This record gives sequence, C-alpha cells and structure tokens, in this order.
Amino acid sequence: MKIKRPIFETRTLEGKPGEWKYEIVDASNLSNYESITPEDVKEVQLKVVSGPSNVGYVFQLGDIVDHQGEDVYIDHPLVQQVIDYLSETEDEYEPYLPDDDADIDYSSDGDLRVLFIGDSQTYYPGVSYAELLLDRGDIEGKNVSRNGAPLEEMQRNLKRSLQYERYDIVTIMGGGNNSGLKYPPYKLYDNMYSYASAKGAKVIAITNPTKKNLSSARRKKYPSNESLASHVRFNSRPDAVIDANLLYSDSKFFNNDMVHLNKNAHKLLSREWLDAVSSMYPSSLMTESQIRNLIKTVLQGG
Repeated sequence: MKIKRPIFETRTLEGKPGEWKYEIVDASNLSNYESITPEDVKEVQLKVVSGPSNVGYVFQLGDIVDHQGEDVYIDHPLVQQVIDYLSETEDEYEPYLPDDDADIDYSSDGDLRVLFIGDSQTYYPGVSYAELLLDRGDIEGKNVSRNGAPLEEMQRNLKRSLQYERYDIVTIMGGGNNSGLKYPPYKLYDNMYSYASAKGAKVIAITNPTKKNLSSARRKKYPSNESLASHVRFNSRPDAVIDANLLYSDSKFFNNDMVHLNKNAHKLLSREWLDAVSSMYPSSLMTESQIRNLIKTVLQGG
C-alpha cells in the first residue's frame, strides 16, 4: 500500500535559479482542506529535500513575504502547489483496494502484524517510531499515516485497511491537525478504537504531542490540543495508552518547530510501544527474549 508523499517542485526559491524539491513537514494549522487560500498556508512548513543548495532547510511559506513581498507570495508557484496538494479530493489518497470477489489472504506466518494510523508524527520518514518498528525484528505491517491528516482522514484510512486485511494490533496516534478547532470531533477517537476492536485487533492509543513549547501567540491557534490528548489519556476503549503528551513534553524531545517529536523521542516511543505489547501478548506470539532484542536493536539503530 503506497501513501502519497507531499513532494513539490519549483524553479524559484527566494530568487535563486535551479530546481528544488520540497516536502511538507507541518500543516497542523489547517483544519479545513476544502477552500484553502494563500493566507491559510503561510504557516505551512516545508523542508528542502533536494536541489543545488539549502538541502535540509525548513521554512514557512510566509517567509516568502518577508523576502519578496506579499504580491510575489500570492503568485508564487510553490504556494499554489501546496494549496493544490492539500485541496485534493480524498480519492487522491485512497490506497488500492482489491475487488469484492478477490481472494484475500488472512493467514499469518507468526510475525506480529501491526497497522499504524496517524498523521505527520507517525508518517515521519526515516525517524518515525512506526518505521523503527516495521524495519526491524519480527514485526510486519503497514504505516498508513499522512502529513496533515486530521482525525476524519485517519478514520477513513483505518476502515479501508481493516476491510481487507487482518492485524493483531492497531496503533492510533493523531489529533494535532484538529487542534485548531475549539470543539474538535473527539468521538472519532472512540469510533476508531471500537472499530479496530470489533475487527479483532488489540488497540494501542498514543496521545498527540503537546504544543505547550510554542510561543503563547502560536499556542492560541491550537485551543483544543491538550484536551484532545486528555480524551485519549482517559479513554477506556484502547487496550493500552501511551501518553506521549506527558512523557515527551520537554522541549528537548522536539524538532525546532516545537510541533514534531524528534528522533530521540521516537526511539523512546518505540520502546514504550514494545513494553505495552509485552504486557498484552503471550510469549507464544512474541517471546520476552525477542522483545528485549528488538528493543536493543531499535535503540541502537540510526
């Protein structure tokens, strides 16, 4: 199952010639993807992933205004590409699903099968706790997370994934992209937990990271971020809850944007996940020795 990555190309960046490629690293300020304007995406953060210079540089689209003015920003090709991408219909993101009469293999070779549902925190290529777990050891499965995914999209991805495949564990982490709403759809957490359980999977819920390390002005744009975490924290439906919001609340666990958990936090989160699994599964599925070795491998990796 392939998830579309938000890569954009333009031939101008702050007036420099050449060709660059960018990846969206944070679109959490957006809550409505149906009618996006240039003003709406000023706080969307991009990273330069390739090009003749500035590779690895993270910036906000609104920085274009500071360098080239409001008129240039409005007509800037990169701004329009970001709007076009985030405004695409949900069909653009749908994973491949087999025909109704297709043969579906529900068998397992003994490995723990895990589905990861989330937003940019779980998607994070090369860093995410989900990738650390899927790339090493006796765990197999899929990560169907996407940058900027709100709870509504996460629920759709969950239902599509469980419709045709069996998983032992479903891990759900998200909500940050709904935190700009004063009254976010808390019930979608409950719906996802109940749906996954009804499909026979154990559920591990992870709270969305805190935004308390942002400036007071930026925090005001996410009025429900902490209440979303609280809803997950005290929810009785999951089989296990990992409180990333509290465990990794210190600024040392965040990237410079103070929104996304950094590499070290993801390593620690992968260990918390393994500890949760070891407490809910019998040794016949995943031995204590295997878990210890997997924890050691994850913490030493990367």
